[in-house]
Parts: sequence; structure tokens; C-alpha cells
Amino acid sequence: MGATQATMGDTRPHAAVVLEHVVVHRHGRIDEHIAVARDLVVWHHLCGVVRVPADHRCFSTDLASVPWFWRWVVGRVGVHLRAAVVHDWLIHQGGHGGGVSRADADRVFAGLLQRDGVDPVTRWLMVAAVGVATAIAGGHRPWMRPWVPFTMVAVVVAGVLTVLSAGPWWPPVVAVPAAGLGATWHPIRREGMVALVATALLWPATLAVLITGAALSATRCIIRRVSRADRR
Repeated sequence: MGATQATMGDTRPHAAVVLEHVVVHRHGRIDEHIAVARDLVVWHHLCGVVRVPADHRCFSTDLASVPWFWRWVVGRVGVHLRAAVVHDWLIHQGGHGGGVSRADADRVFAGLLQRDGVDPVTRWLMVAAVGVATAIAGGHRPWMRPWVPFTMVAVVVAGVLTVLSAGPWWPPVVAVPAAGLGATWHPIRREGMVALVATALLWPATLAVLITGAALSATRCIIRRVSRADRR
């Protein structure tokens, strides 16, 4: 069991993020949780004072919810850590019938990112990412639940076809229509434009990371099997 401390931009009491890595061994399995080791207190005009309790039995965080294949763009920890933990707590509260709506939790998240000095590019990528998750979860208008993933898939397919036809000129050719498609994401048009343009531009690198990750996973699996065979 260990603890990690990261002090963010707000200098008021309890503004520091103190996390605890909880490891529990159960029936041959290892369960890991990242918990808040000291109450985290922040304020935002949408919800007033937010207190994240230091109790891993009722709440644990996954830090910044970044898929492994995108962590080369935005890491799970950094200056954005405090905002990510507070956002997780607000979503957790909302799922248990309390707190603010998921859309308001996203607004609090965006405000804390800006307050803590996260650079604009990282901030908008993260705000767009939580906007996508909220739309798919039904936190905005019902028609957005199928529309958001459809537009993202459409942008990737268009990107592949554009690379094959436009050659080195594919980025602007695919980015401009993607921005226009993102503008249909009412009421989160800016998040939609950022999300779809990022999807359009980053899919080749993401595909390379996915292929590399799959190769590494396969290599690890083969090595484990060979090691087990040798021990027999």
C-alpha cells in the first residue's frame, strides 16, 4: 500500500491531491484501487463546495480515464489530476442519485482544468473526451447516443479512404468535413468539433499504437506459455 501526493494550482486548504494505491489479494486474484487518502475539497460555481471523501470503500478513481492507446497524447496523471479525481467523484455521486448531472460534472471538470493551468490543447482534448462519454451515456439529448459514435466511425472510414485517394494532402481534406460534422453535436458543438478533428488526424498513429500493443500482448502471452512449459 503506497501513497502519492501531487499539489495542484489552488493554494486553499485541502486543495492537494493525496492518493493511496490499495492492493487487495482475494482468492488468488489481485484487486487494485486508487483511493483518495485525504479529503479533497474544491469549489465551483455550478455546485459550490465539493468534498471528495478519503474512503476507498465508497469511492475509488481511475485517474484520468484515458484508453491505453491514447496515453501517448494525454497521460493518466499530470496537472489535470485534481480535475479528473473530482470529475470521477461527481459522476459517482450522480450514479447514486445525488450530486450534479453528468453534463454539469463535465462543466466543472472543464473549469478545474482551466483553473489548474492545463494547456489549452490538452484541456480541450480532455473536455471533448468526457463530452463523448457523456453523450454516449445519455447525458445529453437522446438522439446523440447513436449519432456521436456513428459520426466518429464515419470520420475514421472517411479518413482511410481519403489517405488512399488524396495522399499527403489528406489531413486538411478530412479535418474540415470532420469539424463540420462535429458542429452537429448540439449542445456540445465545440467538443464535437475537437473530438472529430482529433479522431480524423490521430487515427493513423492510433492504429500504429494498437498494432504495436497487440504484438506486445501476443509476445507476452507466448513467453508466459513457454515459461510454464519449461517449469513442467
